[in-house]
Amino acid sequence: MLAVFLSIWAAPRAYRHLITQFSGTQNADWNHRLAEKKRELSVPWHDQRPLIILAGDSQVEFGNWYDLLAGAWAVRNCGLARAKIADVTQLVSAIGDRQPKKAVLMCGINNLGAGESHEACLRDYEALLAAVRSQLQPESILVLSVMPVGESVIDHASHQLNAKVSQFNNALAACCRRHQVEFLDVNPAVIAANGGLADELTVDGLHLNAQGYRRLAGIIAPQLAPPTHAP
Repeated sequence: MLAVFLSIWAAPRAYRHLITQFSGTQNADWNHRLAEKKRELSVPWHDQRPLIILAGDSQVEFGNWYDLLAGAWAVRNCGLARAKIADVTQLVSAIGDRQPKKAVLMCGINNLGAGESHEACLRDYEALLAAVRSQLQPESILVLSVMPVGESVIDHASHQLNAKVSQFNNALAACCRRHQVEFLDVNPAVIAANGGLADELTVDGLHLNAQGYRRLAGIIAPQLAPPTHAP
């Protein structure tokens, strides 16, 4: 019983520790990692099939998207753990590919976890959408909702953060409508009855496990344009 209690008590604190780490983006190590990722992305992706670009934070980076999407498309993973929305804009601006079939975006939890306002996050997201359109020139853009974190009844901070996530997703959906961008609420596929990230889909209350990624890919795949084949 004690072990069960400790696991329930510790898991939400694990995600808060991770988010706190993610917020320190001004240190030299982060600047180095961001610069290295931008150099990596500047090299064009060599694949003749329709290209899907996924950009975002750790939820994107840690996914094995080629396999998750059954190898139907050329898939470029441009995610970077710890990235905030403005960092994703930098990454997108560095990508060496042009006119992909679709650009898929997922980011924002690191901003919300650091206490940034919805208004500031939306301004950053609008700048991100502008960069995607001007730099990548994709046929279409798909914005994914920010997923909640794991909750427990004894951790009020997780509930408060998830309330912010829900409110931000509503604002983000409205922002996407204004900018004529597709918005997909993935949360019905990954949440538990309490509104937090389902325990069986996460390794630490924040990041998805293999089952969680399969669940996420299952809701994303139908939104991707059917691949076209050369005659």
